[in-house]
Amino acid sequence: MKSTQLLSTLVLVSGLASPALAIHESNEFLELDLAQLMQVKVTSVAKKPQQLVDSAAAVFVISQEDIARSGVTSLPEALRLAPGLQVARISANKWAISARGFNGFYANKLLVLMDGRSVYTPAFSGVYWDQQDTLLEDIARIEVIRGPGATMWGANAVNGVINIITKKATETTGGLVTLGSGNQEKLLAGARYGYEISPQTAVRLYAKANERDAMGLHGSGHDAGDSLSTRQGGFRADGTVGKEQWTLQGDIQRGRNEQWLVNLSQTTPPWRYSSQDHYETKAGNLLGRWQHQFSPDQQSSLQLYYDYVDRHEFFIDQQYKTFDADFQHQYKLGSHALMAGAGYRSIRSQFINSFQVSITPASQGQELYSAFLQDQWAITPTFSITLGSKFEHNDFTGTEIQPSGRFLWQPDPNQRLWGA
Repeated sequence: MKSTQLLSTLVLVSGLASPALAIHESNEFLELDLAQLMQVKVTSVAKKPQQLVDSAAAVFVISQEDIARSGVTSLPEALRLAPGLQVARISANKWAISARGFNGFYANKLLVLMDGRSVYTPAFSGVYWDQQDTLLEDIARIEVIRGPGATMWGANAVNGVINIITKKATETTGGLVTLGSGNQEKLLAGARYGYEISPQTAVRLYAKANERDAMGLHGSGHDAGDSLSTRQGGFRADGTVGKEQWTLQGDIQRGRNEQWLVNLSQTTPPWRYSSQDHYETKAGNLLGRWQHQFSPDQQSSLQLYYDYVDRHEFFIDQQYKTFDADFQHQYKLGSHALMAGAGYRSIRSQFINSFQVSITPASQGQELYSAFLQDQWAITPTFSITLGSKFEHNDFTGTEIQPSGRFLWQPDPNQRLWGA
């Protein structure tokens, strides 16, 4: 549903801030019965749309309605809605998120995507959650897969995949303003405006600000020195031309946060000490996606993105420049649904070494080449198997083969049994 009026809401609370209650343009999930809910589609399992109930994986979908009703104010809090994820808040600006245990700030066995763009950090193969944000009202759904997904997504998807999918610009025309405040969340402000360029093309712009106060130390109640201050903005454009669909989107982000560093080592007495650090973050990305529908059974897609991250902390300065290209083609041949693809990723990293962290060489480049092939074979109308493998070559371990086998059995219209 589309809206051309400006929507604004102001929420003031005396305790922890709740998100600003925006008037939503659609309550589609409230109007669905159980049978219709089973038709909800996901794209992260097989890199193509398929019904949630027909996905041979442990998938959970966090809808926009779930996010709005829960009262969450950040992406990590929204992920608490998914069963099987371990979401722990370390401080006012740091989170630890993992699947299948082994959680910690540097957890690195979970692949996180924002509209198909990996937010992978080469320093520890994980995610800096204080730098991941977007306007929560623009999220269409969050798909959470618990279990290996390397055949589709690569080696980083060891214990699962989180894919945060935002709405198309054609679904967010009109205006929206949100504002909230509290004793912990000092400021939660967001604004978005979308408009149609033509009946098939739309653009939206957004801006967001977040000010989060420091927590109190246990016992003394003193300031923990972990406040967060971020500013973010971006755009998204979507269009359709004949049998082709395209997307162009980008974001910029800047933050100035606090952290308390304990037990730092030094070369002179007293050998160890604690220090408060004001660290700065900068990030930006630009993504383009093109899709061509040759026929109902055949289509191709190409995705390109550039991602820039700059992080200055007391113990290390890090900078990453990532270029990623991904092509895939899918077609149906009789009872076989075939999919093949290839990818290339180049990461240019630069580190300023310190006494605590030393990386040699301080400036380095990494390249990753990949290809995959997968076949979903419908042996009978109620039983199918999926076989495939991803092939990757990187600068550290050389060539890797990541095969997968799955089956899905439908004993009756309301039940599914799968294994992998």
